[in-house]
Amino acid sequence: QILRDPVRTGREVSLLVTGVGPVTPALPDNEVPSNADATPVLAYRATSVYGASITPVAITSFRQVPGAPPGVFELRLSLPDSWTTEHQLRLDSPESALGFFVK
Repeated sequence: QILRDPVRTGREVSLLVTGVGPVTPALPDNEVPSNADATPVLAYRATSVYGASITPVAITSFRQVPGAPPGVFELRLSLPDSWTTEHQLRLDSPESALGFFVK
């Protein structure tokens, strides 16, 4: 699906993700958390891949979404101003990887 208003460089993008692994503090089973204190335990890293070039992308926030079901997290990334073409973003942890494209 093509977005009518794509993310622009130099802006912050927000993604909802699940499956981030263990979190601290631990979330109660079968309860909707009322706060956003939980953060992933695993060390996540965001990078931009353009051809053979790999550069870091700032993770500005990675927290549980208040009022959402347990395990739904908001990941906020700050996209570099220097991008002039489509880039692939990768989110890596010691146990998993996620990739998506930003134009």
